[in-house]
Amino acid sequence: MRRAVRIRLVAASLSIPGADQHALVNDEGDSVPRVSYEEYLVAVALTFARRHQPVWSWRKWRRICRCGADLPCHARHRIPINRGHWPGEEAQ
Repeated sequence: MRRAVRIRLVAASLSIPGADQHALVNDEGDSVPRVSYEEYLVAVALTFARRHQPVWSWRKWRRICRCGADLPCHARHRIPINRGHWPGEEAQ
């Protein structure tokens, strides 16, 4: 079921209206596809959900977070996902 949800989220993120697929050029001259804020947000949310979910610990004989912390896991986003951290339209 998680795989089906992940596939639907990725498909939805790829079909977002207005998502530009312009290519940027990095220092080596290679083409790098531009990622929209919505695509980035979906990718970060899927990564966070994959890393931090309850699993059964046979050693501790209770449920813990997959990252190893006790529940509730208070892991913080290490990636700035606020729209304010993204460059505006004038910077593109």
